[in-house]
Amino acid sequence: KEAEPFHIRITFKVYNDIVLGLKFCNVVKKLGMVVEKRVVIGTFAPTNDPHVFDLEPDITPDGFFKRGDYSGKAMLADADGNIIGKWTIHFEYLS
Repeated sequence: KEAEPFHIRITFKVYNDIVLGLKFCNVVKKLGMVVEKRVVIGTFAPTNDPHVFDLEPDITPDGFFKRGDYSGKAMLADADGNIIGKWTIHFEYLS
């Protein structure tokens, strides 16, 4: 639906070393326009239980720009610039 809130939840485990300054970066492109979102998640020690982090809610597009193909890339990186994980995103918004 148009202008509906959604949120992203990140669940991860830290196994051996402390992860310092973990950051989430999300870049979404549509019609040549780029929307970038960077969020510092924090520092985490190794545990047996998974860590869960909820990003602040966002709103789905509305109006003319909502229709069409969206592509993007998301990644998790630490304070040293080491990439922990990255993935691509592609979705089509139909009305």
